Amino acid sequence: MEKNKELILILNYSPDNKRQELLRTLVNDINNDEFDIMIATHSFVPQDISDKVDYIVYEKENLLLTDIKSKYKMVFANSNFTVKTTECKKYNHGFTCLRLLLFGLKTAKNLDYVKVHFFEYDCEIKSDVEIKDNSKLLDTHPIIWYKWGHFPYPTAPVSYNLLKISDSWFNTSKEKLMDYFNGDMTNAAEEYHMGLINESDNVLTKDMKILENIGVKIQLNSDITQYQWVVPVYDNNSKKMVVFSWGKDEIKNMEIKLIVNDSIILNYTVKPGCWNLRDIGDINSIQSILILVNDTMRNSIDFTKIDKNIYINKNTIN
Repeated sequence: MEKNKELILILNYSPDNKRQELLRTLVNDINNDEFDIMIATHSFVPQDISDKVDYIVYEKENLLLTDIKSKYKMVFANSNFTVKTTECKKYNHGFTCLRLLLFGLKTAKNLDYVKVHFFEYDCEIKSDVEIKDNSKLLDTHPIIWYKWGHFPYPTAPVSYNLLKISDSWFNTSKEKLMDYFNGDMTNAAEEYHMGLINESDNVLTKDMKILENIGVKIQLNSDITQYQWVVPVYDNNSKKMVVFSWGKDEIKNMEIKLIVNDSIILNYTVKPGCWNLRDIGDINSIQSILILVNDTMRNSIDFTKIDKNIYINKNTIN
């Protein structure tokens, strides 16, 4: 490996054939004569892929955060109300993603790389024009990231000049990361990533459409929770629990069954693209909530096992 070459850093979690094939396609897309390749991974990398890269760094811990305090917070808002909830996803994998990114960047620096271009395993690179353009721009900019629509935070790809970014990228402890995920922010890895980026001056932001126009694709693997927007939240006005249901990405009706305290059963339908609010009672009288959507269990909440006060603080409608 020539150290005057730049490094493509690929974050990987591909425990099945589908995701391994995405990783394989990405690695095959990269011109290894011009770039070195490092895979930072939590999962096994097949031999044919490992033979085509320069480094594989493995971190055994793949911590998924399931506590109410550290789960990812999502928001729905319209002109009538705002819903904030931790219950759209079963767990938060942001801690693990950040650890792997920082581990990869620190390893790259220890190997004397200066310019690093970060991608995730489910990206596709049919043109390296942008990577080469970013390489030149990294002479004057510490970081280059792409803004995706209204989403305010970075996602892959991101390019870094390791000599120009702050030391926080290389010395952030596990404990400091966990403090963030137990805090009052969104608990999104992208938000923490943005905080690190903002420690540098002269950061360059590009439009994600640039990548789309040259055949670079991102997030080809979707891990969206089925029926994710069927969530119990606390109504700060009525002081009652309600279930907010939104058929955001659905193509057929959601047949919803709510079982409260193992006995009270409510059945109703939410059409694709529509939303619904259903009162399920006084918060003090509720001990458990079971939600079924189209005969599939969507969520089960047991307030004898989780702190009810923390739940209603994190899951609200106003």
